[in-house]
Amino acid sequence: MRSDNRWRGTSLVKYFSIGVVIVLIAAVQVTLCQDLPPTNSTMTTIPTGSYVIPMDNINQAVGVPFNVKAYGLANRLLQNNMPLYWVIKAGKAKDDSDFSVMAKRIKPTAIATASRTFSGGPLVVLPQYRDQALAFINSFGNNVAVYETTAAVDVPVRYVLSHRPLIAVGSVNSAIHTDLLDFALIPNYVAVDDTTVNAGTCVTLVTQAHTTDPRAITNIKAFVESGGNYFAQCAAVNTYENVVPLGQYQTNRGYVIDNVDTVFTYPNGDMPYSQFIGALSSKPGGKEQDWMLAPTSNFINNTFIAAQNSGAYTDHYGATISKIFYAGKGGMVGYLGGHDYGTGGSDIELINGQRMLLNMVLQPPSRPTVCNIDLTSPVVSGYKLVTIENDYVNIGEVNPGDSILWEIVYVNSGDGAAYDFQINEVLPAGVTMIASPTIELFGTGTTGSINPIFNGTGTNDLLASHAVLGPGGTIHVSILASINWDSLGHIANQASATSSSYPGSIMTDSLDQTMPIVPNLGGQPCVLIGPDKCIDQDPHHGAGIDPTYFEVMLYPTAALVSISGRVQMENGIGVPGALLTLTELSTGNVLTSRTSPFGYYSFADLPVGETYVLTVNRKGMAIANTPLNLTLMEELVDLNFTAVPVNAARSR
Repeated sequence: MRSDNRWRGTSLVKYFSIGVVIVLIAAVQVTLCQDLPPTNSTMTTIPTGSYVIPMDNINQAVGVPFNVKAYGLANRLLQNNMPLYWVIKAGKAKDDSDFSVMAKRIKPTAIATASRTFSGGPLVVLPQYRDQALAFINSFGNNVAVYETTAAVDVPVRYVLSHRPLIAVGSVNSAIHTDLLDFALIPNYVAVDDTTVNAGTCVTLVTQAHTTDPRAITNIKAFVESGGNYFAQCAAVNTYENVVPLGQYQTNRGYVIDNVDTVFTYPNGDMPYSQFIGALSSKPGGKEQDWMLAPTSNFINNTFIAAQNSGAYTDHYGATISKIFYAGKGGMVGYLGGHDYGTGGSDIELINGQRMLLNMVLQPPSRPTVCNIDLTSPVVSGYKLVTIENDYVNIGEVNPGDSILWEIVYVNSGDGAAYDFQINEVLPAGVTMIASPTIELFGTGTTGSINPIFNGTGTNDLLASHAVLGPGGTIHVSILASINWDSLGHIANQASATSSSYPGSIMTDSLDQTMPIVPNLGGQPCVLIGPDKCIDQDPHHGAGIDPTYFEVMLYPTAALVSISGRVQMENGIGVPGALLTLTELSTGNVLTSRTSPFGYYSFADLPVGETYVLTVNRKGMAIANTPLNLTLMEELVDLNFTAVPVNAARSR
């Protein structure tokens, strides 16, 4: 027989262990690449029935060129503990699409299913929050367009938004920003004296619309250096950048305000700050509309250009952004030229200026735990892999009698734990569980064990009660099962997971298609496991989140083999005349064979895949290792038995 499970039991254990460690090491780098170029997005499957809040000028244009109240709906969901995917394709040019999918509009009025292209950084409701979100979508109204996908699609997720925005608006000319926040239906702001802001201030964003007062420069810098975000507009750019050495958020020697007012171009179109479709006004009014580096001045703090003047003035800028905090999310400083972009209206160039402030509202921060700004919501994804564990004949193909290994992996990429975490697994017809499942736990706060009475055919809870999938944690369960002898055709399987910490259930996708961890992000674990072990899922993928799937194939009809060997004494002398009886369990058929004068026997033309009981008898002899149960998967030779005289056996 062939059995390839010598190393298989630990291969994925090592693989997942290494992956989790690498993820922890790379966490800061990934955060930086989410905030600034070169950007990083994680391909994530959203299933049929997901809700999309479009952020482009086609799908979100209901009576206006763009409805900025879409930000208000997103804020309403976040304030009510529902995280969102912010979908932004890494490396895209300004105005390029983020993803396309078959979808229908459900709000404010219904529009039939069609292929829809979403751009401008669309927002997606996480699948497990779908039903909970619908009540808020229905009540919010205000002509905000919402679409529902009618097919599954992989989308490039830049952030899982999991904070409750709270904006502190500087008291000087505060109405410029508060009027816009009111119009967008974002009420969660406070007007503050800037000098009261400090590193521990419990807001996510501080804004300055137009101020020449420099007294709060060090206060705001402390706030940003602790992970808060800051947005300065018009005269505030000069005030907060050019007081050396107190300013210097983006340069080492400041900017020179020089309002050349040329048409803008938009490098770095995949930055969150730049998620708007179309142009900015080159003449939005105000003292400071664009700027250039002062003599001998250079960019610092990873400053990037969001809007750049054209023609002979490419060294002039109308919007820039930098990152000062390096330990995690946030610490972003966005500058925008122009005094007042108004509220609403039909001028898309002014609306886009409004959107730059509103994009900063969504920008994830890092704030002290005591601020209670993080949603502390689990963001759970499920994955599944099926491999051939014992492959007896027709290598690389699943046949009756083979055994397969299902590996179920749930990963929590959110900020909160999933309590009372439970995986529901129903074993499909055609397989039989061989032994109790095994479990591995990764990450601080992740706890759990296998339910001792799980059988997958009535008792379907895989885990014992009160398991916890901690933030950043992974639960990895393996189930070994045999393929029944009467199995034929396809077998599909999919697990689901529930928790008291989130609504709904989360299905497992195929791990062949979506890797939750590095290395080989987005690749094929078959590369590690070996092509003769991994069952490729590609041909079987269809609409919706895909189950693991494999085809059980018949053995070739010509697969007839034999059993042969010898019955002998301990000294090697053959035992003649021993009777060997071979019983085929599925049919009850009985075959017999007598040993030759030299002790040899054989059974010929036996079908592969059957299970037999072989007994050996010889008068006056005790035969070791009989009766013997065996499943015949290939030719058996030298199946020998040792005979001991009864009297000698008793004397031992």
